[in-house]
Amino acid sequence: MINLRREATVYALALAFLAILAVASYLIIDSIVTRQQHMASVLSVSGRQPMLSQRIALLGLEVADAKSPETCDQMQNQLRETVDLMRRSHRDLVEGSLALGIDPPKNKDLRAVYFSPPHDLNRKVTDFLIAADKVLDSIDQKAEAKTVHAAAQVVVLANSALLDSLAAAVSQYAADSEALFRQSQIRVLFVTAAMLIALTTEALFVFRPLFLRMRGLVDMAQSDPLTGCFNRRSLLEAAARDLSRSRRTGTPLSVILLDIDRFKKINDTYGHATGDAVIRTLTEIVKTTIRTADLLGRMGGEEFVVFLPDTNTVNAVLVAEKLRLLLEQAEVKHDAATLHFTASFGVAQMSEQDDDPLVLIERADAQMYRAKHAGRNCVRSPLTA
Repeated sequence: MINLRREATVYALALAFLAILAVASYLIIDSIVTRQQHMASVLSVSGRQPMLSQRIALLGLEVADAKSPETCDQMQNQLRETVDLMRRSHRDLVEGSLALGIDPPKNKDLRAVYFSPPHDLNRKVTDFLIAADKVLDSIDQKAEAKTVHAAAQVVVLANSALLDSLAAAVSQYAADSEALFRQSQIRVLFVTAAMLIALTTEALFVFRPLFLRMRGLVDMAQSDPLTGCFNRRSLLEAAARDLSRSRRTGTPLSVILLDIDRFKKINDTYGHATGDAVIRTLTEIVKTTIRTADLLGRMGGEEFVVFLPDTNTVNAVLVAEKLRLLLEQAEVKHDAATLHFTASFGVAQMSEQDDDPLVLIERADAQMYRAKHAGRNCVRSPLTA
């Protein structure tokens, strides 16, 4: 009981460890996926900034050159929307955005792009957006000269210097994304390796012994503990399958029932240990003589049954006679003496009406009792007078 409790604890701990490892792997991979998604958002937002700066410069020129109030209003609305979008995007990149999963610049290279020369991107974008606001204010004031001047100032600010700084930010974000991707690959590889090592270790040292023990228990449930052949229950189950197959295919099936002669006398005279040795000797002789497709089972005590698929009565009698001779010649050591024993055999063949192996065994049993009454150490079948 103590061993069972200890083994159950080991198996429970092994399963718990696998569960913890699976949850940890999920959390790590989920974190990696989330970070990659956030980095994709950052790249999208930062990559849009150069396009927005050029669109603002173009809209500033178009609104300054507008010939009609309707066109001017339309260009002004587009300009305002684009300015607001670039300002929000810039704020998200500099201050961070929880909704988009964007963090403020943290590593020194990215902070240098935004807040230090030569790029000083935060200042350049701020000055550029202020200039764009002046264009909008001059339009509201109906000051055409101011609008033209402010638009020209926006164009000047939207030059290669701003574009270079915006491109530097995009490049740095891309570099960070690549580094994150490499880190993610290493982490996924580590998690996968840890899972494989854990599964292999537990398979070898925990679940394999469990499987072998369970298989041993199954074998014990199906086998006779003394001889290793089928016990009564497993023999009848296997024989029922052979019987069904023979009925379906129309092939013959025969059964041999053998019983050790005067076995009680052997036990009483030489002891049960010698009786067990006789039974084991019989089992080994029968096993090595019959085919692999044949079924050998111990029905109880000294009585054994052999099912012979694809075998008619004539051939089954030949097999039984061969077994009888081999058993008659067998020797069992007892102290300094050598013991000989014999067995009586009954043979029966399946009929078209047989649908239960017990019926066939009963007919073979009747033939075996004929052999007993005929003087033992012989074979009887319906073909025997």
